[in-house]
Amino acid sequence: AVEFIVNKSSGGRWRYLMKVNALQPDPDDFIDVAATLNRTSSVSFTLTDQGTTYSPFKASFALGSAPEFVVHPSEGVLPPLGTNPGQQFVVSFTPREYGKESTGKLVIETDEMMWSYECRGAPPAYEVPEPETRV
Repeated sequence: AVEFIVNKSSGGRWRYLMKVNALQPDPDDFIDVAATLNRTSSVSFTLTDQGTTYSPFKASFALGSAPEFVVHPSEGVLPPLGTNPGQQFVVSFTPREYGKESTGKLVIETDEMMWSYECRGAPPAYEVPEPETRV
């Protein structure tokens, strides 16, 4: 809780008790990666800063994310808005357990911005084989 006080120069004072509840933001997007056991599969995307200057960034997975996820590069410089194609990021997923779905939260931060992505890793969708017809 915070006490907010307003003072009027000609006299008068008002006190307000404010309760602030800060929550984690919703993810900016979702990244789905499918890979077979002990094989790496990757997804890439590009990102630019929202300002008009180059901005240093750091990219990492938040605490509690599955260790099967890796992001490259983990640091660098984001180009300004409107730069084509922007900085490329590669999210890789290497499952170590059969059939287990994994999740992670990728966070990319500059001094002024933060992007978060919910990454979901799973085995590839099973396709039922079509039997050959014999006459």
